[in-house]
Amino acid sequence: MLVPLVFILNNDAKKPVRYGAQTDRWGNERVGTTPVKDWASYQSESAVLVKKCDTLYAEMKRLIGQKD
Repeated sequence: MLVPLVFILNNDAKKPVRYGAQTDRWGNERVGTTPVKDWASYQSESAVLVKKCDTLYAEMKRLIGQKD
């Protein structure tokens, strides 16, 4: 069953979650959320990683000639 992300979004920025594929005991697939442990201690590292990913994405778009 497909569910719009608006129904599973986390609205509490102080308690971030990770989205991932999950299955129940019968093998039914779903998108699940898992709380991020020790968020405060890793928050600055995650900001650096997001910036690097954004830079990489922009560079790949430039190399293949796509525009947003």
